[in-house]
Amino acid sequence: MRKALDLFAGCGGASLGFGAAGYDVLGVEYWGVAAKSHRLNGVPCLTADVRGLDPMDFDRFAHFHASPPCTTFSAAGRQDGRLHIDDLCEAVVRVMRGQPHGLGDIDNTTALMLEPARLLHQITPATISFEQVPAALPIWEAYAKELRFWGYSVWTANLSAECYGVPQSRNRAWLGASHFNDVHPPAPTHSKFNPRHPTESQHWLKPWATMSEAIGESEYTHYAPTGIGAKSNPARPRSVDQCPAPTVSGQMNHYLYVAADFPPGAQKIPEGRARRITVDEGAALQGFPKGFQLEGGLGQRRQMIGNSVPPAVAKAVVESLTP
Repeated sequence: MRKALDLFAGCGGASLGFGAAGYDVLGVEYWGVAAKSHRLNGVPCLTADVRGLDPMDFDRFAHFHASPPCTTFSAAGRQDGRLHIDDLCEAVVRVMRGQPHGLGDIDNTTALMLEPARLLHQITPATISFEQVPAALPIWEAYAKELRFWGYSVWTANLSAECYGVPQSRNRAWLGASHFNDVHPPAPTHSKFNPRHPTESQHWLKPWATMSEAIGESEYTHYAPTGIGAKSNPARPRSVDQCPAPTVSGQMNHYLYVAADFPPGAQKIPEGRARRITVDEGAALQGFPKGFQLEGGLGQRRQMIGNSVPPAVAKAVVESLTP
């Protein structure tokens, strides 16, 4: 059976996708509660810091995947990484060629974007994939340029999760590479969702999966990616029966409510008829299977789900890299 390495594996979203594609997966995750959750669902996972890994321990893995932490680049996190994208792109090339990164005192989170380069300098997996928030796409393009020099066929693209059957319009930057095959981004299987025209779909594809398909029918009719309060006017609330969810974040500060209780022009969601989504509902909106188990407290479980790679997208990506 082909072996896949899932670095920065979290609670195991990408690993589930690779497993569904026929891989024997090993995860590596520094956060103990996430690594334990990963193992709890039947996939081996090392509790380890990627920075301490010896590349030669993984030279027999056919597929190499990395989803480094995104706080440097995400809209919800720090913005300093955006100011140094060009420098980081140049550092990627240096590290892939076995040289020091040359960035001086770089913060630890941003430096993790260079760990795949350190490992790939010494190993040559058959296929490679990376995932991060859209702002990190230039970093993946720097990796792609060097990988092509090494003889890989490579694609980079922003992929939206609802296009692969996930009930969530989560947009992420991906890289896919193969040392043996000419590769392209995975073809969408489901229609892309446009929040400005929520009833228009691409008729030649399957319709996107709706929130109600994932979380079940209920008295709540709409969904908003904002909280309850005087300044929490939900922009473009979505029908649970018609739409996929917006991006589920680690805070999971998303609410279901009854539209009739939130008249047009209102400035806040009424507390009496709205509730925050549960962790199980967030997991379902990420495409995790029913019964997926998580360790830790409520905040930790929310963060694990919000930070996950939807399994169906990971499956589509790895399948696009193999004949």
